[in-house]
Amino acid sequence: MRIRLLFALVIIALFCVIFYLAQVPPVPTGKNVQAHLDYLSNEFKKVNGITDFKKVSIVQQYVLNLASILYRTEGHVWEINELAKMKIGSCYDRSRAIETLLTNLGYQTRHMLLQRSK
Repeated sequence: MRIRLLFALVIIALFCVIFYLAQVPPVPTGKNVQAHLDYLSNEFKKVNGITDFKKVSIVQQYVLNLASILYRTEGHVWEINELAKMKIGSCYDRSRAIETLLTNLGYQTRHMLLQRSK
């Protein structure tokens, strides 16, 4: 009985470690994001009768313009300012920037990373 309990505790501990290591970092906030939010607020004001759909479209287009080249070979960019400086990013980098902006605009978002098997 004790061996089964110990085995179960080890398995649970391993799952906790795996889930902890696989999580996406929290969404950035603060002054690094604020400049982008200010720009987007001005863009929203230019549109009459702006809807949530239109806001999401504007955010998406803004991020695609920030990093117009879709290519990266190593790592991921977690901060939107890094993406803006590099002007190059993977799909993950762009989606992370969109998530950052939408979350800071008050939308509920979830970012998932699906990896291909080799």
